[in-house]
Amino acid sequence: SLRSSQGRRCHKTMSDIPAKVYLLGGGGVPNYGDELIIQSWLRWYVSDLGLPAASLTVSGSHERVLRSLFAEDYPDVRFSQAVRESRWRKETTFYASIAHGYAYLDDVVNEGSPLHRELEGATLFHLHGGGYLNSKWPTHGFMLGLALWAKENVGCRVVGTGLGLGPLRDPDPRDDTAFRAFRAFDLLEVRDQWS
Repeated sequence: SLRSSQGRRCHKTMSDIPAKVYLLGGGGVPNYGDELIIQSWLRWYVSDLGLPAASLTVSGSHERVLRSLFAEDYPDVRFSQAVRESRWRKETTFYASIAHGYAYLDDVVNEGSPLHRELEGATLFHLHGGGYLNSKWPTHGFMLGLALWAKENVGCRVVGTGLGLGPLRDPDPRDDTAFRAFRAFDLLEVRDQWS
């Protein structure tokens, strides 16, 4: 709650805060299906919801590819590959990457990371669909850890839509970070029965 200019107590809700959406996923490779997913979400946020395009950041594999595909229709959207640049580690596992994503922005070595700027003030962290969260590409687990970090440190909501989760082995029952990362979602939608 806040005090108004007249000294009265007022309460701010999530709907009173200007939306700042961080849309993250495996797009920008390019991969036609992933780009259709991004295009649909951009249309929904900007045209259907009426959010200003400048309130959206789209992060994926290659900023240049994302920009070439979407900047003409959405010139005010910010495009990024900061997560891709931050997540890479040799010889890792999917679940170790979740822990890496969660700890990344708290590490003093990464204080100047562009991710700090991109996530600052985010009201929604949206992990969009595709089948990239699996043991085949273990560094993508970083995205789940980053989502948990954003929820706890930025205070945003976390949603996942149309996600394919596999193939993956079950996490170690003692891996609290992985379990907390999956529980951090305010909405989690998967694209198939196995997921």
